[in-house]
Amino acid sequence: MSHEHKHKHDETCACGHEHEHGETCACGHVHVHARGDDCDCGHHHEAEVFLSATELNFLALLLKSPILPVCSFVMKSSASDDVEAVALAPVFLASGNEAMEQIKETAAVLSALESYGLIDIDYSDMLEKYDYSVYVDSEIFKFFVETVKESATKPGVLFDTAALEAGSMALTQLGAEVAEKLCE
Repeated sequence: MSHEHKHKHDETCACGHEHEHGETCACGHVHVHARGDDCDCGHHHEAEVFLSATELNFLALLLKSPILPVCSFVMKSSASDDVEAVALAPVFLASGNEAMEQIKETAAVLSALESYGLIDIDYSDMLEKYDYSVYVDSEIFKFFVETVKESATKPGVLFDTAALEAGSMALTQLGAEVAEKLCE
């Protein structure tokens, strides 16, 4: 699990907000720069994030392969094109035979990296040259399809169709900077 640490410095920029110290403080934590939502001072504030070994491994993987496939398992309604719900996302499969627990753990890691601003996950940007059959043919997606089909036989069920939304993930500029520093 990731957790946050904050260290404040004594310097002020006269904007009226507290700032945390710089990246070169050697405290051993990753400093992620982001402007606070409630601040219009124009300066960059820092949030400090501790990255787990698994999170660092994904950054290293994305450093080697700048764009990777990712999918979302979605339940849809045949009664309306506007009705859908995401059942599981983001889904990243390395082999296609990962267990559900491992897929959920990976989803949590990717969601955390995205929330830190280190990766971008985009389901509207499918990789044209990637064969998503590893996802379609995976045991977990087959199980998902069967579960949705089975539930569709019950009266009053809204979601009766399983779908896979293919997308991609990549390092953000900040993610690339962090990965280059920590994953050498």
